[in-house]
Amino acid sequence: MPLRLTNDILDTMKKTLIKTLIVFIVILTICSCQQEKYKIEIINLTIEHSKRIPYASISIRLTREKSETKAHLVSSPRNDDEEWKYSRIDTIITIDNKTFDELDYASNNLMKKDLSKSEMDGKDGTESVLVFGTNSAMTLYKFWSPDYETETRGLTEYLEICKKLVEVVGLKPDDIL
Repeated sequence: MPLRLTNDILDTMKKTLIKTLIVFIVILTICSCQQEKYKIEIINLTIEHSKRIPYASISIRLTREKSETKAHLVSSPRNDDEEWKYSRIDTIITIDNKTFDELDYASNNLMKKDLSKSEMDGKDGTESVLVFGTNSAMTLYKFWSPDYETETRGLTEYLEICKKLVEVVGLKPDDIL
């Protein structure tokens, strides 16, 4: 016996479909609003090397504003000798928002990684601190010499973010990391 759909059944199915679509749209709207709310506004990288003379201390701070992204670079040598003065820098540049978005995406992916085997200390080398988030909530990563046993320690993505930040401000990662 064939199933006959009455007008009442069709109306009920239409109403259910409309309600389902409305709920789906509301959920998508809420998710996109939350995503926008927690979008990274600040990325900060601090690098200090125990023995390097030029670029002994580096600070890179990217700040995302509505229409542009500013990168503030502060660098200083270990001492004030004339030959190292090229590495004394305090400048602000504008970078494109696409670059910031790429770093934002990479930073969000980094939060999903298990970095428990990454901890290692040493006396000489680089101390790096990567911070990202909003003015009200920040995530901080601190690693000694991320370029040492990078793959074994699971720091490949972390080191790539650090290198990208160094490149963004016009420095060479090999000189810094």
